[in-house]
Amino acid sequence: MRHHDTGARRADAAARARQGAESHFRLEAHLEAAVLHVAGTLTVHGALRALRLCEQLPAAVRTLRVDLRATTYADTSPVQAIAMLLVRWRRARPGRQSRIDLPPPHLRPVPTAPRRAVTPPLQSHADAVTRCSQTSPNQMRHSSTTPMRSSRLQRMSLVTAAVALLLAPAAARAQQPAPAPGRPDSAVTPTPPQPSPGQAPPEAAKTQQPPAAQRGLDFSGVIFGNFQYHTEAGANATNRFDLDRAYLTFRMPAGDRASIRATADVFKSATQGYQLRAKYAYLQYDYFKSAAASAVARLGILHTVEVDHEENFWPRWIAQVATERARFFSSADVGAATLVTLPGKWGEVYGTVTNGPGYANAGSDDRFKDYALRVSITPLAGGTPSLVRTLTISPWVYKGDTASKFVAGGAGQLGPVSRGLKRDRWGVLAGIRDPRLVIAASYAERSDESETGSNTLVSPVAVQSASGRVISAYTVFKPFLLADSARGLPLGVVLRYDDTRPDKSRDASQRFVIAGLTYDLNKRSALALDYQEQLPRNGLGGAPSKVYYAHFVANF
Repeated sequence: MRHHDTGARRADAAARARQGAESHFRLEAHLEAAVLHVAGTLTVHGALRALRLCEQLPAAVRTLRVDLRATTYADTSPVQAIAMLLVRWRRARPGRQSRIDLPPPHLRPVPTAPRRAVTPPLQSHADAVTRCSQTSPNQMRHSSTTPMRSSRLQRMSLVTAAVALLLAPAAARAQQPAPAPGRPDSAVTPTPPQPSPGQAPPEAAKTQQPPAAQRGLDFSGVIFGNFQYHTEAGANATNRFDLDRAYLTFRMPAGDRASIRATADVFKSATQGYQLRAKYAYLQYDYFKSAAASAVARLGILHTVEVDHEENFWPRWIAQVATERARFFSSADVGAATLVTLPGKWGEVYGTVTNGPGYANAGSDDRFKDYALRVSITPLAGGTPSLVRTLTISPWVYKGDTASKFVAGGAGQLGPVSRGLKRDRWGVLAGIRDPRLVIAASYAERSDESETGSNTLVSPVAVQSASGRVISAYTVFKPFLLADSARGLPLGVVLRYDDTRPDKSRDASQRFVIAGLTYDLNKRSALALDYQEQLPRNGLGGAPSKVYYAHFVANF
């Protein structure tokens, strides 16, 4: 008995030594995305280790990429096993996405002749893999089966289930087809992202992509609109259908570490019907990348520091965020930017230098540039999986100037006015975001200068200063999914309250409220029924607005 135990322990140690020599793993995780890098010789042992690493990821991680480009393998069984593990990981929670990046073609094994499938039903193998992957090392060690035999049984059931699953789309055939010639070098297995009211539609519409050097043109987009019924006094029951936006996004590689993105914006003009313009169009270069942090640079029409970030919490397809409604700044502008991911899951830093007027007014540029910086901190991202792990605190600052309207001087004027007019903003956003629950609040202030006078001796130029602020708080929650995330009804409740004071020295303000329901038709499309009211108070000019909406959104 002693010899038997000693031999078993030696065999177990040898197996672990082989496993460590065969595959090396490095897991990078941040907020909602993770990358598992695998290097060395890939075996089914390595696939089992990948399973354990995937199961340890936080619940907030929605996107997982397995990078096998630095691996070699004698046959495709380990890759098929990992594919099965990714399917299991995605099915654990709706809305997850995954992808496998394969080695270059010359490093892959030559496909062998297809073999006739002689496996039991799919469900039995899926159950076998589930039982196998859920068995702890201690349970395996104290099993009546020897460690080596248990390991072999795990490998056999895992590979069999992976092959059976890959054969499921062709169940009517008894053989597995060989890979088609010219197939891309990346095996993409995405699950469509669930349209969450807490995510910005343009970003939510992103599709998972192969590495830049291996993919071609990628196309995605989002479209959202509404039917609105006005009830204000004197509106005479005005109602209409509206297409708010259609964003069409194209992405392509531009050499090593470089890529481009171009997003076309179909919008409704006040006077000329629907038109097409560029919303985003920039070159991105990944100038730093490590296991702990990364950094990219962008040049072109790009995101400003706050609006797009807050749209990760608030559903843009229902209404604009408070800072954009209050005309603090545009959601995009022309300039340069850098995005730095902080190590240890601590968040990110995003800085921009832009022209200032926004992408819709690119022709009104002047010699002044606007500088902005946002720091997003996720202090609980490395803690125990829970809803509060997604807590994000994002202070931001925006420093800008605009040119005087008398910058060029003119006949009868005192001369050119070269000084700039202050255009500063700052604020902070804090909230948690989950497909089932979003709670967030933001505060922002603006400080602007304006001119009066005609720049003459009789009416010289005078500069006036004004400051305003906006407070916004909102929540989007799905009570049935909170109770049962797997089978709950995808019905949501959306509530929002904004209070805007254009001039802090006065009590005049504007209240804006939203209350309604959302329903997810599927993982990419959703509907909403809501009431929106805008009410001037304490002497602020403008007419009240009371509108019932029926919204829709579709990502593709």
